Formats: sequence, structure tokens, C-alpha cells
Amino acid sequence: MTTKTGVGYSENPDSKMAGIEAAKMAMQEAGIESCNLAILYATSKQDPELLSEGVRSVIGSGARLIGGYALGIITKDFLAYEGYQVGIVVMKTESIIIDMFIEKGLSDNEYNTGVALGNQIRNKKYKGEPNILLMYDSIKEMVTEGLSLNMATPLLQGMKQSLQDWPRMGGVGMMGDWNWNPTYQWFDNRIEQNTAMALVLSGNVRMDTIIMHGCKPSSNYRTITKAEGNIVLEIDNKPASSYP
Repeated sequence: MTTKTGVGYSENPDSKMAGIEAAKMAMQEAGIESCNLAILYATSKQDPELLSEGVRSVIGSGARLIGGYALGIITKDFLAYEGYQVGIVVMKTESIIIDMFIEKGLSDNEYNTGVALGNQIRNKKYKGEPNILLMYDSIKEMVTEGLSLNMATPLLQGMKQSLQDWPRMGGVGMMGDWNWNPTYQWFDNRIEQNTAMALVLSGNVRMDTIIMHGCKPSSNYRTITKAEGNIVLEIDNKPASSYP
């Protein structure tokens, strides 16, 4: 009934080799030769298909695989970003039940995507309380008028509508660099875009979460008095452009 986990990382610019290196490190740290689950993150400098091929060559075809692009990687002994970073967690377990769900068509449809994803989660029977890791594509569009982000608030509101009772949950909006280049997600053997995904763990497991933004207030509280969508026009009845 034991559960073993391991973490691996790589900065190899060869995407297939990076997947192999990171997965081998994680498997060795866990002391296992096979796993049930792999959670994979990488910056946009890595090729999503070649990276997953490298990972699969180590973890095998039977393991569940989920993840997507990230700005960087942090482990207990490694921290880096804006490069070729790859990070992976592998898990082999007999007591934790693994379920994965995905909804496509997230752009300009956050609320309905949340409702649909929440319905998938709710309609599944679990052993004990479910623990949810939510991952969604942050980048909405790449157009000449500018870039946009998918909004978490309506996505979560939609999920709340379906789930009713809010379970333990952590999550992340995924983007691979600060230039907002297109993002990719891994879901088993598929490479996706514009999705919201949920990894649900149940059985002999409990999720604990903490928010660690690493920020402190730069001023007193302000009030947004005028806005259009996600664009702030006025703060405390003064034009936003008048603030430094």
C-alpha cells in the first residue's frame, strides 16, 4: 500500500533528451522502474511532442501523463527560468486513485468550460474526498491587436456551479514564457491547446495548499473606479495613467 514519488529536471536544449534525463532522474529518486502517474512541466523553448516522447520512453505507455508549459522549474535543489527547463514528478501507488479530466474550447468560454469540467468531476465516484489539481491554458489569443489571457474567475465560478460542494483544490494557469507565446498541454498521449484539465486524486491521500506569491503591498489599498473588461481606466476616480 506504499506510495513512492520522485522529482526530476533537465535543461537540455534537445527536447527528447531533456524528457529522458528528467524522467530518469525522477524514477531513480523514487526508486522505481514503473509509475502510475507523471506530472510534466516545461518552458516554451521545449518541443512538446519530442519532450513527451522522451518522457514516455522512460515511464512507459501505461502511466498517466498530465501537465503543460511553465515559466520555469523549482525543486528542492534546483531553480531556474527563461531557459530550457523541464520538471517532472512521478508517482507509483497502490492506495491513491488517479482520475484525469479535460475540457477543450476554453477561449472566451471560461464559465461554460468550468461548468463542463465540474460536471465531469462530479459525475465520477471517489473513494473518500477528491483532491483536485486544476491546470488551464492561460494564453487566449495571438492577434495583431494584442494578447489576452483566459480568466480564472469565471472558470472557477463555472466549476463551483457544477461541483456545489467545493473540494480541496490547487491550480495554475499555464504559460511558457513572458512573451505569451502559444502554450501546450499534455493529457496522456495527446498534445492539446486551449484546454482546462483536472487531475483528481482520491483514496489514501489529502491535499494541503498554501498561497506563496512572495509579494508585499507597494502602497495603501486603492479602489478601481472605472474599467473596461480587464483594462483599468481609473483608480480612486483618477486616470490610471496618472499613477507612476
